[in-house]
Amino acid sequence: MNTKQQLILFRKKFLIAIANLSMLQLASCSLAFYSPARLGSDMTYQPKPMISDSLKVNTYLSAVYHARGADNVDDQKFYAELNVNRAHAFNNWNLSYGANSYVGNYTNGLLTPNDTYYFEQKSLWGYGFRSALNYVMSTGRTDFRFPGFEFSYSKELGAYADFRQVLTQQSEFFYAEPKSDLCTLGGSVELIWHQKKYTYNRFSFRLFLGRTLGKITYRNQFEYYADNNQENVYNWSFMFQHKQLSFLFESSRMLKIGLIYGINKY
Repeated sequence: MNTKQQLILFRKKFLIAIANLSMLQLASCSLAFYSPARLGSDMTYQPKPMISDSLKVNTYLSAVYHARGADNVDDQKFYAELNVNRAHAFNNWNLSYGANSYVGNYTNGLLTPNDTYYFEQKSLWGYGFRSALNYVMSTGRTDFRFPGFEFSYSKELGAYADFRQVLTQQSEFFYAEPKSDLCTLGGSVELIWHQKKYTYNRFSFRLFLGRTLGKITYRNQFEYYADNNQENVYNWSFMFQHKQLSFLFESSRMLKIGLIYGINKY
């Protein structure tokens, strides 16, 4: 057998070995990605009095349900969030600040019982703080809140956060962002108005665009890569208020529905 024939035979054996190894890896392990539970959805609407209100300060309680698919096909995550925030209306400004807590689950749909690190569900919970400052142009019935500056801090705890830490130290085929602290900063614009006769009926549309501070980096024990798009945050909201009770619908990387209750009457 000459040198050329030996090279051809070696190439065939090499390609067969690579193919067999690839098939073995695909059969034994699925490639998966796991990001922080609140990434891209840590901003939620903060209610505030209108400039024309006689009541310039109010405290709000809200419950918001978050749900969506996760990074991996067939995975799901959801959580319920409780908020309390204080809000003020000045001559041409709105200010709000408050705290929140949340609890939920990350449900696996991608991995099978034969996969390494298989699980059915992992708990997630945590807490956070939010604040917002808006300049307001008011025409009486309508407030145009622009520009607005909003900030959010979130801390994640629970089995899902611990799971991501383990993956970054041991896994070969799974990638995770181990970060459990998220800080998001951005700008918002909101249009809110009330009916002429029934001033306690109010409608609001709001858009938030921002960025999570720091790089989002998926990694395992061998390699990592940054996903810059994951750091961008958007959120649009619709709110309908009737007297002290409000209904909220929001869309970001998660869909959100919620109820808001203003403690003080108008």
